[in-house]
Amino acid sequence: MHFVYILFSKIKDKYLIGSAPEVVAAVEAQNSKGFGGQRGDWNLVYQEKFGDGAGAVRRNQVLKYKQSKKSIESLINNIPWHNHLK
Repeated sequence: MHFVYILFSKIKDKYLIGSAPEVVAAVEAQNSKGFGGQRGDWNLVYQEKFGDGAGAVRRNQVLKYKQSKKSIESLINNIPWHNHLK
């Protein structure tokens, strides 16, 4: 099982798109990366599940190609369960 995910940082006011076999580990890894001693505040706001890594990588590339804040927020806001992740 692989996932495509979108994280959001309130401090940076930025989205991060990625793919990984384990979403929780990916979020923890991103939050453990600090710049100048500052740890991240990345939160999961969107995820899609795929049966294999190749499908997740393809979807990841599509989302990154369209990576405008407006298109990402449109995707997130058009899913019925997004409020459970905020």
